[in-house]
Amino acid sequence: MNDREILNKIHKMTKILNDSPSTFMQEYDVDYNKADEETIEAQTDIIVEIIERELDGYKLTPEIVSRIIKHEQDEQCKAFFVASTRDNEYIKEYIRKNNIRQKFKNRLAIFTGEKAFIKECIDSSENETSAKIELIEQMGADYIKQYLKKSQKEKITLYDKIHLTSATHDSEYIQKFIKEIPPVADELMLELILATKDEAFIIKCLREKKVNDVCRLIAIKELVRISGNSKQTKAYINEIRKELDIEGKVALLMILGGIEDLGFNINDDVKTQKAPNITLPPQITIGIEIESVGKYAQILHNSKIFGWQSKEDSSLKDDSNERNNGIEIVSPVLTNDGNVENEIKKICAILSALGQKTNQSCGAHVHIGADYLSNGESLKNFLYLIENTEDFLYILSNEDGTIPRNKIMFYAEPFTLKLSDELEDGSININDEQDLESITNEIHKVHREDRYVGINFYNLGLKRNTIEFRMANGTLNPTQWIENINLYGGLLKAAEEIMIIQSTKKEDRTEEENRKIELFNSLPHLDDEARLNAMLELAIDEDKLPYKSRYHINRELIKNQIKYPFDKQFVLKQGMIKPGNGKENREL
Repeated sequence: MNDREILNKIHKMTKILNDSPSTFMQEYDVDYNKADEETIEAQTDIIVEIIERELDGYKLTPEIVSRIIKHEQDEQCKAFFVASTRDNEYIKEYIRKNNIRQKFKNRLAIFTGEKAFIKECIDSSENETSAKIELIEQMGADYIKQYLKKSQKEKITLYDKIHLTSATHDSEYIQKFIKEIPPVADELMLELILATKDEAFIIKCLREKKVNDVCRLIAIKELVRISGNSKQTKAYINEIRKELDIEGKVALLMILGGIEDLGFNINDDVKTQKAPNITLPPQITIGIEIESVGKYAQILHNSKIFGWQSKEDSSLKDDSNERNNGIEIVSPVLTNDGNVENEIKKICAILSALGQKTNQSCGAHVHIGADYLSNGESLKNFLYLIENTEDFLYILSNEDGTIPRNKIMFYAEPFTLKLSDELEDGSININDEQDLESITNEIHKVHREDRYVGINFYNLGLKRNTIEFRMANGTLNPTQWIENINLYGGLLKAAEEIMIIQSTKKEDRTEEENRKIELFNSLPHLDDEARLNAMLELAIDEDKLPYKSRYHINRELIKNQIKYPFDKQFVLKQGMIKPGNGKENREL
């Protein structure tokens, strides 16, 4: 393996990590039990393991790394390379001889695991405590206490004092600190209380309501873990159960026995919900991300619900509640096996029972597997379809009687507008490309580093290899989720189906195939109503009436409620993309 190949692998890895930690974790199979999206960048040990795996046993020695990083500009890449030598003497020498940013110094020093060197880095740093707090935390209780004592006359924030005091893990010391400090945010007080690991003291603080209900429930989760659900903990659980609201009782059930304990009631709820079936071919993979906010969302952070991963999302805000109230539930890879509809209904029912809701900050993201597109011609057909129909998706993706959320242009700008601009100024050239990889590379140029588009191709060509539809408002309505899945996946299905028809000689096509080709080719020349009908004919196999009805209801609302005319915000520039012609398929 040469230097250029090594650099390309690390640069790709670093770019994905910085662009999208969630994509990075999926692309490189990072276990959510070992890391989360908020901290993965700083977990150098995990990054080094991934680098070693990517280099397939190739050993990065100090000599090789020194040669590679000699002309490297990215400080983060340099740090990853240096750590990958696993040579502590080389790592220490690199830190001592180079003026590197504190955060990279911290990560490399911690990676060595040598307390004497970590102390050297603390002493040599002129930065304030906040910049080196993760180094100080590595030094153990005695050092932390001495540091805090010496720092009493210095400028050290209460926030930093709380984190360092918690890191001592000295129960008496922490309890004394709790008695002396002024009132602080519930999350900070909870950190201190739990750091004592003293069951009696924790329960005493909870009874005194030193923290809010959400934090009390989080504390119960920890109490059960450290006490084995002792008599003392059980007694307190029986007390708090009487004080909680309905949603809090649901959260408590989830904490005590896992979500499966809700199975009976949730299953009854699911049976009463009416929802359509998913009609996509089983070869099309599906993934969804359900965003919601609510008082008890924090209970679900970094946990599994029937195999779906839940995680905190700091972009989700609910001003009526406290911090950390946004949650994103990510499905595993789904296929149309006859059970997906029930899974979606079950997750939506659980979130509703927990008191979760959606608001203007929430989106409803659907990933459709791009592996279904067999070649470059199919991908061109898909681009042609969305160039001529993307405006409809912003109307049809939301429940009847709703309009796109306020920040839609920030979180989900129409992809075809960006695509058209790039095509017009010659920055990309899709129409002359034939193979899948070349067209994928051109599409990535449209994104650059922006994933906040209505149709996101960032994962195209990666291990995940999906196309993400981001324009829908957040919802806990399973019917809307399923109809969106059928619509988005139906467009990919249509692109592949049209490619197959294109590759068939005209005289060998059926009457139905000729009709579909005619509808497909006519899209740029139709008025809105005819274009909508043509899109639905191509993409939707079952009942099209719900989509047609929703279009007319929501279209009228948009006219009356959106400040600027809809057509001025989402202007399609049709005719820029030439569809495939089946040539690639015919030559196979």
